[in-house]
Amino acid sequence: MDLHLRGIVVRGIYMDLPEYQPYIADAIKESAELMARGELDLPVAAVYPLADYQKAVAHAIKGGKVLLDLHSST
Repeated sequence: MDLHLRGIVVRGIYMDLPEYQPYIADAIKESAELMARGELDLPVAAVYPLADYQKAVAHAIKGGKVLLDLHSST
């Protein structure tokens, strides 16, 4: 079902952009509080090093939350 019709809003930010820096700390704090209350669940299916981005994309297409580890050297 379309997210808009369900009243769901998805927003992304690019943390490295200067205009978002003032909001990062508050967003992290609010997210942590929601997680502590059990109101936010963020299960991660897999974490891939950036070098394996093609595998990560293939996994994401099949389903599940997939993260890229930008600090991994492998």
